[in-house]
Amino acid sequence: MRLKILYFNFLLFLIITSCDKKMEFDSVVWNDRSVDWQINQDRELMVEDLIATKLLIGLHKKEIQSLLGKPDSVLNNHYFYFIFEKYELDIDPVYMSELEITFGKNELVQKYNILKK
Repeated sequence: MRLKILYFNFLLFLIITSCDKKMEFDSVVWNDRSVDWQINQDRELMVEDLIATKLLIGLHKKEIQSLLGKPDSVLNNHYFYFIFEKYELDIDPVYMSELEITFGKNELVQKYNILKK
């Protein structure tokens, strides 16, 4: 009986820990533009680690481009990096997210934000 309880607890532990959908940031994976990159969740899973570990504030534009690649769009002093699109039965996405990076003086990162639509 005790063995069954241990086995059950171990399985429960595996299920709970496997539900944590995070991924360590990898610049090569982030910059992979294969056929389905827009609907691939890799960037969505990596963005939290990117923000937590790469300390983006204070990085220069060139350092950001070296880390994240060419931005998907640029508006004034803002870089936008597409993260993820989710589709259902329609051709229009039901969910979109992108990373916005704002540069201040001397082209250094002033702030960043994850935009979800």
